Amino acid sequence: MRSNLLIYGVTGYTGGLISRLAAAAGLPHLAAGRDLEAVAAHADPLLLPTRTFSLTDPAKVARGLEDAAVLLNAAGPFAETGPPLAEACLRGGVHYLDLAGGVAELEAMRRLDARAREAGVMLMPGVGFAILPTDAVAARLRRRLPAAVRLRLAVEAVGGVSRGSMEAICRDLRRGGGVRRRGGELVPARPGEEQMIVDLGGGPRVAIGDPWRGDLASVWWSSVYPDVEVYTVHPAALRWLLRSRLAAPARALLAGGAGQAVLRRLIALRPPGPDEPALAAGSTRIWAEAEDQTGSRVTARLRGPEVHLFTAHTALWVAQRVLAGRLRVGFQTPVTAYGPDLVDRLTDEIEGVELTWS
Repeated sequence: MRSNLLIYGVTGYTGGLISRLAAAAGLPHLAAGRDLEAVAAHADPLLLPTRTFSLTDPAKVARGLEDAAVLLNAAGPFAETGPPLAEACLRGGVHYLDLAGGVAELEAMRRLDARAREAGVMLMPGVGFAILPTDAVAARLRRRLPAAVRLRLAVEAVGGVSRGSMEAICRDLRRGGGVRRRGGELVPARPGEEQMIVDLGGGPRVAIGDPWRGDLASVWWSSVYPDVEVYTVHPAALRWLLRSRLAAPARALLAGGAGQAVLRRLIALRPPGPDEPALAAGSTRIWAEAEDQTGSRVTARLRGPEVHLFTAHTALWVAQRVLAGRLRVGFQTPVTAYGPDLVDRLTDEIEGVELTWS
């Protein structure tokens, strides 16, 4: 019987953090990635077995997943790595998890639902901070206000930024417009089109509409809110770049090939991600408000550890349960797989997670 967890992308900042935490917790796993030397440099000090394979050859991917029961994909961009790995999982009977946080990535996995059910495989994108805790909070709000038709979410991450996160912002700039959910449908929206002042628990913050976040997909499939608004607290400079009409030429320049090349070079000069003190000092906040047709509202605020650390803990939380056979086949969100009490499990089992109501 296969029992191995394979973590793909251990040479990236978040994937490496997940692998180190798993090793520290005594969770056996295979450390995997594309580059032999980089994977070995990560795995050897931790005494981990390794796998190296690129994603361009389906046969090599299939061989790379041999003996694995669960794949945790931590290698972005997930729009590129998700499809070949998910396809290999469907063919090989391996459960698939990833850290994706975008609407398009989640919807791509949802379209594989029928095949996953037929193969007896679970496909769950979004097991990191980008989806899992917001999905959990939204579901609990739905329980407290069952007739809710509107959900507003705002997120804030305080602390260092990894190269992967900065690269994701660059991709969003290149991508341009996004979506919002209205009447149960995804309709076009522009970044920063909406703005609000919100207290996520640390005082008033300016949050702007984020039309790329995967919550716009996940909370619909988990909790069926017809209208969903998602906001992110950004630094002032990035907020101006995304929102101001005066910044349109700058956005166009940065979205072009030359601008993207410059951004990539600048990103490469930065550290891979936060150091240990920054991980310990960082924090995350989520504000969520559900409203019904009469105007009744219920609000929740969740505080958690630094964003990469939170992601590592939630990803391992899910992986351990899947390894133990606690799963549902087919496309799943965190809530459809683990229920509306998921947020209580986060507060009980992950240090530093607190939930308050108003």
